[in-house]
Amino acid sequence: MARSNQYSQKQLASFYNQISEAVIAPLKDLHYGVSQDHLKTTLTTQQKKLSAIGLKLANNTAQQQATQDLGNYTKTAQSVLTAMKNNDQNSFTAAMKSFNNETNSIAKRDFSNQIPQSFRDYITLEKQDQSISSVATSSSQK
Repeated sequence: MARSNQYSQKQLASFYNQISEAVIAPLKDLHYGVSQDHLKTTLTTQQKKLSAIGLKLANNTAQQQATQDLGNYTKTAQSVLTAMKNNDQNSFTAAMKSFNNETNSIAKRDFSNQIPQSFRDYITLEKQDQSISSVATSSSQK
């Protein structure tokens, strides 16, 4: 028999951070150029974590709006990881757009605009890459 949970806002915030980290970890692996075997292992591990979080959320009877939002966020995160695992660029792009939008809307609606640290770190990493890329492009055009 499934046990019901009564997660606090703080516990739900922890799940929010864990869900974000589950997506960001393999993105960082890609960024740093790890082997395909390592990436596949990371993806599998993160998918298992998301499944476990999804089960916990499904049995939560408190904080219903945040719980529902995080349940949907978990599904979106799974979509990102599945697209990565299947090397499906179109699905990945669509899932990442949804993931980004949900990260921001959940922050606003449920967690006082607090974006997970892993997500903020990844955005910073992406911005640095864009800066390096634009400097390299402008240097090569001279």
